Amino acid sequence: MALLEQAELDELPAWISQKLSHTLYACSSLTQLNGGSANFVYRGILTQPLQIQDGATSTTASSVIVKHFKEFLLLNRDFQIDISRCVNLILLSKQSSQ
Repeated sequence: MALLEQAELDELPAWISQKLSHTLYACSSLTQLNGGSANFVYRGILTQPLQIQDGATSTTASSVIVKHFKEFLLLNRDFQIDISRCVNLILLSKQSSQ
């Protein structure tokens, strides 16, 4: 079972952050979340909180969950997976309601 090298793990948040930097989801920091074996999952602190309108309810999101997929399992780079199973989706975490 081949694990990712620490240098690879250390570079990934910077790469993801750079990709998000010109979007509404630009983050000031990314913290890897524990658990799971297939994907790289981070909590990102947004540089600019997002206002989310759902009907009459308005919510401010100050963080997002970022799920990054590779063509192999997080815990075993020798276990190849089909990346076409991925969907580009960023879920907002509700931090406060107005």
